[in-house]
Amino acid sequence: MRFHLVMLDHPATIALALDKAVVHRLLHERGLPVPDHFLFDAHDRPRAEAVVNEHVGSFVVKPANGTGGGSGVTCGVRTADDLARAWAAATAWDDEIMVEETVAGNEYRLLFLDGELLDVVRRERPSLTGDGHSTVLDLFVAENQRRIAAGDDEVARLLRLDLDALLALRASGYSVRAVPERGATVVAKGTVGENARSDNEGGSLLDPSIVAAASAAVEAARLRLAGVDLVTADPNLPLKATGGAILEVNGTPGFHYHYEVANEPATAVATTVLERLLDDG
Repeated sequence: MRFHLVMLDHPATIALALDKAVVHRLLHERGLPVPDHFLFDAHDRPRAEAVVNEHVGSFVVKPANGTGGGSGVTCGVRTADDLARAWAAATAWDDEIMVEETVAGNEYRLLFLDGELLDVVRRERPSLTGDGHSTVLDLFVAENQRRIAAGDDEVARLLRLDLDALLALRASGYSVRAVPERGATVVAKGTVGENARSDNEGGSLLDPSIVAAASAAVEAARLRLAGVDLVTADPNLPLKATGGAILEVNGTPGFHYHYEVANEPATAVATTVLERLLDDG
């Protein structure tokens, strides 16, 4: 056991789970909802640009294989210029790029062990609150200083002012030099990977059909331990009824998501996994 990596699944199985295109295909073959997506070679940006120009709405651009935790992922891509910059971020990680249509709703992480659901966490995108005199850039700096000062009581990641952040700010009507009104909420990122403890709620309840779909996704990936990320606009209805989708099946799920929650007590998922490891031994 090292950090959140445990010897429960074969390395080949974990490698398969990191291939987003393969996992999407496996889930689609089983009738499970996944985002509409397109796969491109890193040198084929013009074809991807044609897709972005032909569709209304925004896209998520990400490396197709080998990454986790939001590395190289950019949300809110709407124009050819957005795509060019997001493409550069994604191709730094992989030679294949996935372009997904954005799925509306809240994101949930479900952790499974040997088919048993251990916990569900609702994860909101990180946001900042205006004070009437600070610029958005000032708010970013202040939030990162708060996280550093909080130490172990807060998330381990700082907010990066990257392209994903700039596009999220644009969607909210802000720039880094804008001064939000006092009390105004500023969505700081398109992804949830850099959110704070206050943005996460553990023990969330989902419709049984959503849990069943997530469990089927884990089975399709042949994993014993897995974190399923999905998006739904209504947790009380089946995914297909709301246009929801399963985003990823993670073979190396981070346990910290289940501890860094606003509501207490957190679910001690690591204890359950450790007990299973000792039982196997």
